[in-house]
Amino acid sequence: MDSGRLSSLRWNHLGPLIMRCGLGILALAVVGCAPISSTDNGSRTPGTVIDDVAISNLATRQLRRSQETSVNTNINVLSHNGHVLLTGQVPDAASKTSAQEIVSGLAQVQMVHNELVVGPPTGLSTRSRDAWVTSKVKTRLLSERGVPGDRIKVTTEDGAVYLVGIVPREEADRAVDVTGTVQGVRKIVKVFQYLD
Repeated sequence: MDSGRLSSLRWNHLGPLIMRCGLGILALAVVGCAPISSTDNGSRTPGTVIDDVAISNLATRQLRRSQETSVNTNINVLSHNGHVLLTGQVPDAASKTSAQEIVSGLAQVQMVHNELVVGPPTGLSTRSRDAWVTSKVKTRLLSERGVPGDRIKVTTEDGAVYLVGIVPREEADRAVDVTGTVQGVRKIVKVFQYLD
């Protein structure tokens, strides 16, 4: 088969796929530029979601590159609406401060909630248990009426559950009550942005 015909066959198969992907990206870009309305229920625009992913990835890379925050540490980064939550363990107070300064200096970061603990990194069994607790809390929040489980991010570190999102105070309080019923939750930390 000659290269011209092979190229034509590839375009016939890949062309429509490329076109659909391009249109999807264009639609996402247009929606991502839409402002949050005054009736917003706490959901973020696609553009904000993309910004939060970029913030989390960049912060993680910068923390790993820094000598002060890359040795004997377990630092987790979660960004939501420009508010960054740092959880995990660092060897000393200087490392905790350094992590805060690194993340605070990033573009688009509005606030840093530094919940890092000075101590040795948690082990695999603790991290596995934390992942299990997170999934149980998330499932409970999604199934509970009156709780916006789809708009609340959940992360767990050494039994402490962090609830992150943009919600009214009443819904935040209900989310805390529901989270408190889950076995394995040692402590609940609210990192909410309130709509009211």
